[in-house]
This record gives sequence, structure tokens and C-alpha cells, in this order.
Amino acid sequence: MQKILIALRRYLWFFKRIFNDKHLRIYTIINLLFLILIFVFAWYLYKNISSDLMVLHYNVVFGIDKVGHPYEIFILGFIALAVFIFNTLLTISFFRKKHFHFLSHLLPISSLAVNIIAFFSLLSLYLVNFF
Repeated sequence: MQKILIALRRYLWFFKRIFNDKHLRIYTIINLLFLILIFVFAWYLYKNISSDLMVLHYNVVFGIDKVGHPYEIFILGFIALAVFIFNTLLTISFFRKKHFHFLSHLLPISSLAVNIIAFFSLLSLYLVNFF
């Protein structure tokens, strides 16, 4: 138990140190705002679907590929959240090392790219299901 507390304090200290960096703070805030937007939009889609099934994937060539339950729409948000958490932990570990500051800036940007793709995927699901 003592080792877990020591490791937790160490990561919290590095998390505070990361927030002292202006760019990483901005990346993290934008990522969190996109995650909130993704989950709010997924909740909106979930609440406004009128049937037990909804279109979960649409392909221009083949049309509707996947139909499923409306709660499966939250999978996109959880994938984006998992990528954000994983990249944040990697950023914390790379930020400590002297020669890996480039990676500590690249990882939050890649999380932001995943969040933007997830948001536009939800937007396309909205268009397919309601129009």
C-alpha cells in the first residue's frame, strides 16, 4: 500500500509539473472540452433516438453496414477517453526525460486528433439517423 501511495504522489507531482507548461495545459484543456462535448452529444443522440435500433455505421459505397442498440454510441466516447488517459500517462512519463519533450507535446496532439475524429463520427451518425 505504501508503494502505491508513493507512486501516486510521484505521478501527481509530475502532473502538476506538466500543468506549469503552457502548451501542455492548453492541449489538456482542449482535450477535456472535446471529451465533454463527445459525451454530451452521444447522450443527446441516445435520448432522441425513437427506436430500439439505430444505424451505427454507414458506408458511401455499401450503405448501412452496422445496426445496433443506441447505447453502443457511447463506445466512441470511451475509446477517445481511453486514448486520452493512455497518452496522458505516457506524456507524464516522457516529460520527465530530457530528450523526450517532443513526444510529450506530440501525444496530447494525437489525443486531440482522436477526439476530433470521434466527434465528427458522432456528427455523421446524427446525420444518418435523423435525416
